[in-house]
Amino acid sequence: MKNESEFTEELNRYQDASAIKIKSKKRDGFVSFKKLPLILSNFTKDVAEKFLELGEEYNIPPDEEVIRKDEIGRDFFIICEGSVTVWREGIKLATLVKGDVFGELVIFRDHYRIASVRTESPTTLLKFNRHVMMDFFSRQEQRIFFIYTVNVLEVLRRKLVLTNRRVCELEQKLRNR
Repeated sequence: MKNESEFTEELNRYQDASAIKIKSKKRDGFVSFKKLPLILSNFTKDVAEKFLELGEEYNIPPDEEVIRKDEIGRDFFIICEGSVTVWREGIKLATLVKGDVFGELVIFRDHYRIASVRTESPTTLLKFNRHVMMDFFSRQEQRIFFIYTVNVLEVLRRKLVLTNRRVCELEQKLRNR
């Protein structure tokens, strides 16, 4: 059985071979990823490109709020360039960078946002509407939605691992006071 680092290395090798470049809807440029975002792992290049084409591109300056805690979410985002920070009750929970996603749970239903997200630097995002995504998946083989759902679970698992590490670090700091 592979350990986590072997699994990560294998995933990275797969992603290195999966570099993609798509035409942007908003400008005459391309949005490119050296590595396929985790949310699209195990998609064929063709399906990944079609999915990415659904996204609306937004270029946002630093220190702008992208989503606000407690608002109803209907969209999810992939970071194409730049970085964002995730905040709750004045506490910085995470920094997300190119290829990371936020708001990924909207695929299951519209929901209240559990945190706010702000840009840290000039940031390019692809914004995906839940209803547009559901229409896309309804026109694909059923296994494509299954793969996507597994990818969402993997994104959530990785976020949980990072959260657990942070809780343990804070617990250690409290014990060492």
